[in-house]
Amino acid sequence: PATRRRVRSTSGTSSSSSSSSPTSTAAIQQLLAGQRDLAAAQRRAAAAGSSRRRSSSAAAAAASSSASRPGEVAFVNGTWVLTGFEEDKKALKELVPPLQTRLKSAVEAEQQYEEALIKSLYAKNNLKRLQKDGLVLLGLQAFPHDVLYSSMVWKFAANARGNLPYHRFRQGDSLLITQYNAGQADSRPGNGNKGGSHPGSGTGNNGIKPLDATVLEVRKEYLLLTVDKSDSDQLQRVIAQSPAAALAGWRLDQSVRDTTAKRQLEAIKRLAHLRQPNSPFELLLRSALVGTPNGHYVATMPPMWVRDSSWRSDVRDLLAGIDNLNSSQKGAIAQAVTRSLTLWQGPPGTGKTRTLLALVEVLVKTALQQDKRWRDMGPLLACADTNAAVDNLVEGLVGKGLKVVRLGQPAKVRARAHAASLSGCDLLIASSACIATAVMTSMLHCRAPCYALVLAPHSNYALTALLVVSLRLSR
Repeated sequence: PATRRRVRSTSGTSSSSSSSSPTSTAAIQQLLAGQRDLAAAQRRAAAAGSSRRRSSSAAAAAASSSASRPGEVAFVNGTWVLTGFEEDKKALKELVPPLQTRLKSAVEAEQQYEEALIKSLYAKNNLKRLQKDGLVLLGLQAFPHDVLYSSMVWKFAANARGNLPYHRFRQGDSLLITQYNAGQADSRPGNGNKGGSHPGSGTGNNGIKPLDATVLEVRKEYLLLTVDKSDSDQLQRVIAQSPAAALAGWRLDQSVRDTTAKRQLEAIKRLAHLRQPNSPFELLLRSALVGTPNGHYVATMPPMWVRDSSWRSDVRDLLAGIDNLNSSQKGAIAQAVTRSLTLWQGPPGTGKTRTLLALVEVLVKTALQQDKRWRDMGPLLACADTNAAVDNLVEGLVGKGLKVVRLGQPAKVRARAHAASLSGCDLLIASSACIATAVMTSMLHCRAPCYALVLAPHSNYALTALLVVSLRLSR
């Protein structure tokens, strides 16, 4: 799972007690048990593969290299068909369950640790201490400011138009918005002059549930936060009922949002099922990632377009023209372009990101040299486990003159990468009505005029898209 920024302990506060809570201990024990089960399953699969290989006859060993392959992928009657790899199919059924257990336990242990840590900080420190350490901002003014896709942007500023007090909030951080009364500065919501429980553990003042928000922009005088439409409507209602609440009635707290953990758990659950049951490529990729007996062979299988001699020649020419790489980095690219799966490892400062950018540049520019080649390869998808890493890729690829589209939550996109996001597009053309509908749904609250042209194979797709457009216009 992606490593998220930890909340540092305040001075004089130890966080050791949170890591030893019953829930965290149980999760860690489950994690270790899952690791043992996975290791045992991998050893059994490796032993089975080794036994089968030792039992092969001398005649089979002398056969041609094509006959000794564990399987192949062929294009038959307009469909990709997988032949062979029978022991890998069986090994997947044995290896995936313990892997799911291990990954699920890791995600849950990380989430529980972060939640226990921030609750411990609030339980052991008074509100003044939390303010001093930058975990809380009190008595803020709140005003609707802007619209960003389907989210509403709110401005939170200090009173008397001064600068905000010290805080640790940064762009992309998750926060909680609650109502605040100055008379409860030392007691909300807890005991004596303690900070009490974290606002996320219940309802705020006046029974209003804490609202999730994401930091969009940080200025000395104010913060811009993105809020879901439903939560924004609730803010509007509160302010309409009590206009004075807009002037000094709001509190911001650091939050641990579980959205990422939920998505990871859902992905782990799907690991046992192929999205396309008959897709040979999904099965082979999972074989290489999980580590089936022939997983290494699967990783070394060349993509279909590598068989074209002109493609290989163009790659060599492009790679030779890149002058900011050393021989080791160029060798890594040369191997990666001819394999189905490659893992690069290295300490910081060894040029992994620079080499990755060059790999993407070579693949895209080679594909663009011929129309048929581009149709065979298609666009390239680059992913990373943090928004900062994705933005680094975007900026590097744009600097190389490539056409890049940045996908993701707009509030977490770096300002310099906004030009590559969908918010900067003048025209969107989608090859699928479903894709077009999904994108237009995210643009419902976009301020700029929007026209959508959808070419749909069936009338129900077109009607769905038109419904989305009509909703956007009605707002």
